[in-house]
Amino acid sequence: MRKFWYLASVLCLIFVCSCASVSSMKKYSMETGKTMRFNANYEAVKSATESAIIASGLEIEEFYDQDEFHHVIIAQKRLTGGSYGEFVRVVIQPSDKDETVVRVITKRKVAMNVTAKSDYSYTIYSYIDKFLESDENYESRPTTIEESWASLKKGMNKNQVLDLFGDIPPSFSSNQDYLKWEYPFGTVTFIDCSGGNNLGGTDGKLDSWELK
Repeated sequence: MRKFWYLASVLCLIFVCSCASVSSMKKYSMETGKTMRFNANYEAVKSATESAIIASGLEIEEFYDQDEFHHVIIAQKRLTGGSYGEFVRVVIQPSDKDETVVRVITKRKVAMNVTAKSDYSYTIYSYIDKFLESDENYESRPTTIEESWASLKKGMNKNQVLDLFGDIPPSFSSNQDYLKWEYPFGTVTFIDCSGGNNLGGTDGKLDSWELK
């Protein structure tokens, strides 16, 4: 009986420790998260992001300025069906006069809840892009995996591919003939990489790509 209660206590502790919360979302660095750059000023992107979060089916819990360079929005998806829901943190950061960076972190409220959504970033990016389109000076970038994937062209260099996927860092492997990047959604392969395993650069030519 004692063993049962000990095991139950351990499982309960694991459950509690693996739960995300508004407080836990605040602890991540401002530079953490999947990143996308938008060709629009800070105020326009900030307004579009708030609308995009709501359009993505999330409820905004808190928003605040971490400092003069980082506006933070924390949102959540509540219990639905077999999912306990998720917490999402969005950071909006001015990059220069005509460009703004958005970073998104998604955490399941309960880590072991596999039916919960693991990533809201591309949904939010797509809506931001949609809400910004009303500005005639806005130049849309691919914001969904499918659109980005369709934009790949043979001969692209490494920087061009990185820019398409919003600086999501891939893992890589290589030999003397090729450099292969592994993304969560697919694999891209470069040839003629004089810069070796460097993540970025204008060297290398995109040779092939395959969705998982």
